Amino acid sequence: MGMNFLMAKFPKFTFHLDRKKELQNLIDGLHEDLLQEYADYNMEGEPLEDVKNDILESVIDACQLDNCETVECVQYTADGERYHAVFAGGMSWGDMPSESYDILDRASSFHELYELCLEFAIRDCKYCV
Repeated sequence: MGMNFLMAKFPKFTFHLDRKKELQNLIDGLHEDLLQEYADYNMEGEPLEDVKNDILESVIDACQLDNCETVECVQYTADGERYHAVFAGGMSWGDMPSESYDILDRASSFHELYELCLEFAIRDCKYCV
């Protein structure tokens, strides 16, 4: 195994029940093939309902992640919209560099889900100083 630097990034936003419903609706609408691919990589042999719950839990954990393995900073979209993002990473010798990296990586598995979370983060940051 070679040494690699791995980094994951995820939008940081305030989680509440309305957003949970939006996230759950999007996850419920994901194509079964995409869910199976996620399951094959992360949760082999688990039922798809458990896979959906794992995806939601990963997003909830990722948007609130704040520990010694992470850093938060301001980012800008291509349109110049500001938002906060959380980063985690490190050197890897064939496995994940940290638990925080794994959470962010799992939460970032689906483009549509990431984009929804980015929208939440942008909305939250409109009220930032």
